[in-house]
Amino acid sequence: MKHRTDNSDNDDDFPIGQVTIVPDFLPPPEQFVLKTETERLSVSLRKGNLAKLRKIAALQKVSLGHVIDDAINTYVETSGNTLH
Repeated sequence: MKHRTDNSDNDDDFPIGQVTIVPDFLPPPEQFVLKTETERLSVSLRKGNLAKLRKIAALQKVSLGHVIDDAINTYVETSGNTLH
């Protein structure tokens, strides 16, 4: 049987000891996220391949579109000049 632990003495919401405030060092949001130019595309995929991609998306907890986009980008970037 599991026993409940009383952590009232070690509450993580309160600092322990002296607190040092540091200046904000992150860039503004518009500089933080790099935007790339994209185009929309419709694609037809085989049912078996689509099922595999859906399974990957579910396991990684991301959208199917992100998985397909990443798969295509990875293929294009690694294929180099071997495309005919």
